[in-house]
Amino acid sequence: TVKNGKLVLPNGAEYRVLILLQLETMRPELLRRIMKLIEEGAIVMGPKPKRSPSLQNYPEADREVREMADRLWGQWKGRRFGEGLIVSGKESVRDLLGKAGVMHPDCEWPDGTNLVYCHRRLENADIYFVANQSQEPIDNVPVTFREMAGKLPECWDPVSGTRRDLSQWLTVESGKRVTVPLSFAPQQSYFIVFAKDTEKKTSDGENFPAGEKVAELAGPWTVTFQTDEIRRGPSEPVVFDTLSDWARSENPEVRDFSGTAVYKIAIDLPQTAPEKRIVLQLGKVCEMARVRVNGVPVGGVWTFPYELDITSAAKPGRNEIEVEVVNCWQSRLSADGRLPAEERKTWLSEASIFEKTPGPKQSGLLGPVVIKSM
Repeated sequence: TVKNGKLVLPNGAEYRVLILLQLETMRPELLRRIMKLIEEGAIVMGPKPKRSPSLQNYPEADREVREMADRLWGQWKGRRFGEGLIVSGKESVRDLLGKAGVMHPDCEWPDGTNLVYCHRRLENADIYFVANQSQEPIDNVPVTFREMAGKLPECWDPVSGTRRDLSQWLTVESGKRVTVPLSFAPQQSYFIVFAKDTEKKTSDGENFPAGEKVAELAGPWTVTFQTDEIRRGPSEPVVFDTLSDWARSENPEVRDFSGTAVYKIAIDLPQTAPEKRIVLQLGKVCEMARVRVNGVPVGGVWTFPYELDITSAAKPGRNEIEVEVVNCWQSRLSADGRLPAEERKTWLSEASIFEKTPGPKQSGLLGPVVIKSM
């Protein structure tokens, strides 16, 4: 049933009527009914009707359609008619609903921010998955969630598995929506979970503190490459005064290497407060890495932000850090593709792939490598 411009369900729930028009033809009887709905509060979006699709009562039917359409779209385009609204521009349904004050988007952020999201509702929690789709970091962007007032936002990190309450958020729009500042590394994502009740309307902490830089591991790094017959890395360790891409090396044993290389460096660390965590940020890695601190494995990384908590292994004073990096096969395949078939050490079922493989791929530990207390 439609009552006062709203769709009324048998259970008493009411919904605002939104009519999307696809064609520019309409019978007078239908247009009169739509006009009545608009007067009662319905929203119409679409092109202005020009004529009737039927020959019944021609040409009078066409004249009626034009007169009613001129009245509605001519005088009320983009404006209210009665209690309703008519829009015939290029607005999206999302923009239209916002303009009509019917509802806000389920999740929104400033224009130009390259995020996507999905929302799953459980009996006792709302779970939003929010992801940065760009290769650039996004810093402190306000993300607003609809109908989440009275719930405390939590951040669940899908890479590390950590879960924590977020410290900064604000209830907006008459206490119905919650805005949470979020920061992302390139292509990073989080689950933002609303499950815990709270009576607070705002909280003024810092959701993603930058931390205090304790040391920067610029170099020199001693790098040991695998030297077996297939991988053919340098026979002796190579010293990198600064971190650089293997693919740009003038040494072909480094440039064309595919496999595992171990970076080693020693660093002095100061005493930190007991409540602080020590975090190793590797900057950028191509493609994956495992880390040991003072001989203790502290974990692996395969995607941004390429960082690890090393609190359990780090100590005041001298620390030995090893970063074991593996790249992909492209560099080796590309190099073998330039050799006669009988000299190639790698094998492919389709030899033509060698010729199709592009040059060496960006590889290694690229940094910058920083240790922070958080």
